[in-house]
Amino acid sequence: MRRTAIFDLHIGLGARMTEFAGWEMPLHYGSILSEARAVRSGVGVFDVSHMGRLLVRGEDAVKVLARETVNNVAGLAVGRGHYTLMLNEAGGIVDDLVLFRLGEGVLANEQEPTERQNFLLVANAVNTHRVLERLEKHVSAGASAEVREQTEVLGMLALQGPRAVEVLSAYTQDGDPGSLARFGIGRFKVGGVSCLVSRTGYTGEDGFELICEARSLPSIWNLLVRDGGAVPCGLGARDVLRIEAGYPLYGHEISDEITPFEAGLGWVLKNTEEYVGKEALRRMGFLSQAEGVQAALPKRRLVGLLPETRSVPRQNDAVEREGQVVGKVASGTFSPNLNRSLATAFVDAEFAKPGEELSIRSVGRTQKARVSALPFADFPAAKRRKE
Repeated sequence: MRRTAIFDLHIGLGARMTEFAGWEMPLHYGSILSEARAVRSGVGVFDVSHMGRLLVRGEDAVKVLARETVNNVAGLAVGRGHYTLMLNEAGGIVDDLVLFRLGEGVLANEQEPTERQNFLLVANAVNTHRVLERLEKHVSAGASAEVREQTEVLGMLALQGPRAVEVLSAYTQDGDPGSLARFGIGRFKVGGVSCLVSRTGYTGEDGFELICEARSLPSIWNLLVRDGGAVPCGLGARDVLRIEAGYPLYGHEISDEITPFEAGLGWVLKNTEEYVGKEALRRMGFLSQAEGVQAALPKRRLVGLLPETRSVPRQNDAVEREGQVVGKVASGTFSPNLNRSLATAFVDAEFAKPGEELSIRSVGRTQKARVSALPFADFPAAKRRKE
């Protein structure tokens, strides 16, 4: 298994390690629920170096990315990022991604003019090589672009919570990271180490993601944990927080068999160019000829479920209405912040309205559950969308 640059620090903190997408990662440092509470009430830090980091640059970089992703690449300004998707030819979701347009190289010593097409794409660990292969096909076909995987060269941390600005600002020497807008990105020196800092995260809280050379990651981690008081958090807490915030995870709320409209992600499709999967969405009636306009409703929809007991539903548990199966659970967890069990599920569209009474059939028991909008509550970086 692959290990991040701060594997030994995790072991030193007593982390329970687990395998995830070929990486040996911390699951927790003692208590998943305590770590999830710490992020909502103070500040936590996650090692997210397993996430894929791909540099895409060159004269045709915009063209390549516009063909392969669904958001408006051409409209992305230098120093800004956006959430986006990569689809397959059938309109299913290959991966969800964050794309940044940089005004310089991804490494501290790579200075480039702002007019150069220079992008950093962050992918899910399980799909990094699939995304890389898709982009490299364009280069092989003659596109004037370079695609480089930087996952091993660079490390990545996520500092999340209401105290994230306070903690990071205390150790930033040449600027104010708090001045970054949501999805903004810039270069700052943190504890003397040059880092790309973005106002992004996967928890629903305010916070930052820091990317630096892997060899410098231990000093940044120690600075934030030992001096800044950030609570080390593992993948377990990250999963709890992303479910609370209604964020998808590949293999659960998104997959190659799930379209953006079924997953509630139709709002991301702002690319007016012809991207992979767009024609399939048209054939299914999801898009009219006017770019990005939803013309038909999906037959199933992703919803939140509020079970009546503290028993946690599991993926693929049946969702029923009066004894008839109308869907299945995508994810489940116990939320220490909302003090209840939660689930996400795909259900038939006619039963997807908030307040609808359904049942979840797990092994050995059935419990009632009420449909909820997502996210399950309003968080600083995750608000409920109007229907």
